[in-house]
Amino acid sequence: MKHSDLPFGSEFSPSQIELPTFMTFENQTQPKISRLLQKPLSTILEEVRSRDKCTSVLALEALAFHLMRPIGLAYIGTRWKKGKGIQVFGQRSGFLLERWLFFCTNKLVNEDEVATEVGLMGYFGCSVACIVSTKKFLERARRYVGAVRSVLPGALVLIDAETLRKITHRQKAFVETIMSQAPFVLVGKA
Repeated sequence: MKHSDLPFGSEFSPSQIELPTFMTFENQTQPKISRLLQKPLSTILEEVRSRDKCTSVLALEALAFHLMRPIGLAYIGTRWKKGKGIQVFGQRSGFLLERWLFFCTNKLVNEDEVATEVGLMGYFGCSVACIVSTKKFLERARRYVGAVRSVLPGALVLIDAETLRKITHRQKAFVETIMSQAPFVLVGKA
């Protein structure tokens, strides 16, 4: 696929942005989100902390899009979970596990929220749940993930504030996090 040489003002170098993928997001999202997608992740994370609820929710959605880009996921849809966060669904043909659920929140995440997302994976037919918190996961939530990973037919990936800081400075940190937590999710079909 041909890469764009257009500057988008993000941590991506122009050769890392696939123009057709960006245009898919651009055409399927609200104008306010499209503007956020052109900003660096550090700016999106600042917007997540906004006191304005609308700005904060749009920034959470932009955060999910920002994470979907480097692994080539196509946007399917968005579901807002009032007062909890936002779910963004993506898909990529050719992956062993094709359909992804991104749950992004600016709150601490406990085991109940993780269990809810695990249940919704099945409900929405998702193979991977990437749970993103701009804060952190409580230890109970991490223990729960450890317990269900071995019996879950899909995969769980946890991204906390510390990991987001790493991704802000080095986009490859997202892929490295996926590979360390669920190494098989980026594998192509045989």
